[in-house]
Amino acid sequence: MFKRIENLSNADFKKQWTDEKIKEVMKTLTRKFKKHYHIYNAEDHFGFPYTSSSEFAMVSNTNCLFDIEKGFNFDCIGISNKGKLIAIASDYSGNERYYEITK
Repeated sequence: MFKRIENLSNADFKKQWTDEKIKEVMKTLTRKFKKHYHIYNAEDHFGFPYTSSSEFAMVSNTNCLFDIEKGFNFDCIGISNKGKLIAIASDYSGNERYYEITK
């Protein structure tokens, strides 16, 4: 479900989402987490509040620790300027890694 991406920065993300896009993303995430991790309600499990900042818009994991890769906790999901869902994970030192959410 997560494919690591190199050479991506916060500047590569959309800064705002429409209400329709938020609903679409929530539906997609619920389907993918159910299929790959047997998490039946991703929004309840992770929290996923929508926020936007001057850097980018995102839904955030506010409820639990969830390692995408050993030592890299899933923080949030943004949408790239190319329309891909991108998960961001960080380690305890603040190093970030980016992952495309795939089929």
